[in-house]
Amino acid sequence: MRRSLLLVSLLFALSAAKSYRYPEIRTEVRLQPDGDAAVRQTRTYRFDGDFSWAFVDLDKTGAGGIEFGRLAESTDAGWRSIEPLELSDSRKSLYVKWGYRASDEQKAFRLEYLVKGAVRRYEDVADFHWKLVEDEHEPVERVYSVVFLPGSSDELFKAYVHSRAAPGRIRFGSDNSRVEIWQERLPRNAFQEVRVLARPELFPQATVIGNRAYERILVEEKRGFIASALKLYLLVPLAVLLIVVVPLILVIVFYARFGREPRLEYHAVYEHEPPRDAPPVYLPGIMHQKLDRKARPREVFKGVFASLLGLAGKGVVSVRELGKDHKGSYEFGLDSLDRTKELEPHDRELVEFLFNTVARGKGSFTDHEFREYGQGHASAVRSKLSSWFDDGRRWWERALGGPLLDQRSSKAYKLMTLLLFASIGIGAVCGVYGLRQVTGPGPLPVILSVSAGVVALALFSAFGRSVLRWNEAAFLEHSRWKRFRKFLREFSAIEEAPVKLLAIWEHYYVYAVALGVAEEFLKNVGRLAEVRGQAVVWPAWYVAAGAAGRGAGFASVQQGIQSLSSLGSNFTGMVASFSPKSSTGGGFSGGGGSGGGGGSSGAG
Repeated sequence: MRRSLLLVSLLFALSAAKSYRYPEIRTEVRLQPDGDAAVRQTRTYRFDGDFSWAFVDLDKTGAGGIEFGRLAESTDAGWRSIEPLELSDSRKSLYVKWGYRASDEQKAFRLEYLVKGAVRRYEDVADFHWKLVEDEHEPVERVYSVVFLPGSSDELFKAYVHSRAAPGRIRFGSDNSRVEIWQERLPRNAFQEVRVLARPELFPQATVIGNRAYERILVEEKRGFIASALKLYLLVPLAVLLIVVVPLILVIVFYARFGREPRLEYHAVYEHEPPRDAPPVYLPGIMHQKLDRKARPREVFKGVFASLLGLAGKGVVSVRELGKDHKGSYEFGLDSLDRTKELEPHDRELVEFLFNTVARGKGSFTDHEFREYGQGHASAVRSKLSSWFDDGRRWWERALGGPLLDQRSSKAYKLMTLLLFASIGIGAVCGVYGLRQVTGPGPLPVILSVSAGVVALALFSAFGRSVLRWNEAAFLEHSRWKRFRKFLREFSAIEEAPVKLLAIWEHYYVYAVALGVAEEFLKNVGRLAEVRGQAVVWPAWYVAAGAAGRGAGFASVQQGIQSLSSLGSNFTGMVASFSPKSSTGGGFSGGGGSGGGGGSSGAG
């Protein structure tokens, strides 16, 4: 089985490496007095890989027929005639296939054929309308085409080029008997269609179609040119407008109208106490108004650890630092099963998850075991953490008496999101049609437009969330908790605080962990103890490595701070493991396709 897969992969790689393109296609068209067109086309191929055959399938649509003339290969001695491997003349097309040997090299072939009845002679104009480069082909770097008239056409000589590629150059001969066309970078499957208008008298042997067509043809070409110009010069700028400018204006306008937070009569610099007795695991719900699902596990997990420390302070849980071979690791034990019955529902749920689910009912677990559980059940843990965030939002809504977000801003955000989708979606569609005038058919316009739309939608949706705002009560609560967080991390505020912090620092530490400032807070506690010359009373639930028992003092304040900091960083750092591993005139225009000719080409 493995060998088969290896063989398939090898064949796929070889086929992917084999390709060809056209450095140049040169076409000479000599229009005959009887309306036929003698075509001599030179195709230069650049082969990457081994090739042995090529074909051209010429569509007869719009002609009385196509007659094969000659096939030749360029050699050092000149053009050498070769016989086709296959020549099929059907009602719909002329199919020519020939053989050769080529490997990572460049070769040129010449095909000559006669298009019968290629010129339509009307009473007031002669119309040659033909695809000189077929509908289906590989990319072409340069296209040169020249059309010769049977004679000079001073009074009437116009040429139009239709192609889903960038415009090129047109030059008329000084005697108005020929027109030359240059075009660069013709994408895959982008045809080149040429339309030449001249005096009907130049084709005396052609059958006259008994009506006048000159004005009608000019209207057709004008319409095609306008449509092409609109697609190129209107749709692409319109796409930029709808994908970038309009969404930016929407975000700015909606934010200015609905996104500004309420003005509060609240000017406190610090909150010296927790604003309310809130479950630490639920603090992310009031600290983060717009927390995306990817960030939720990280923030909620801080609250989980803080709640675990809170349970330790209630005598439900103990923490023991492991020594010797397990230095830097910790064991968490469930000390009092009876006390869990007295806990709040959120604390009971936490105990159930940690000591029944994670510890599998054995009453204790280490941080290493928790990390292993998180890696093996990453999706379940992330889902649990996300559900605690949702529970927290509901807890705060009950505590504050209503939704946390202003309802007008929520409705405005939904409307703005709908308008963003509509604007960017329409812009992407405009981009596809506009870019096709430059790149031609193929997946590139779709890829570019859709990619731009997706990036713009992601960016503006993210910035657009600024339209959401707290209601007044929630914003006041949010502001108070921010001031409390600021108090915990700034030593000057702690030193001048009216509360006896050293006596109750353990209670504050729980909130410091949940608010993500545990390390700064512990350093501040240590500095405060040194400044005041007081001892730090260590938690009774913490057993240091090598200590005689619970709450045993450390050799120094610094050692105690380092030990607790290690505990916090070790536990909260686990959240990373919960992610899966994871006169004369003319011009170029788009459109076209109504003329004769076309077909396909290929090589192998």
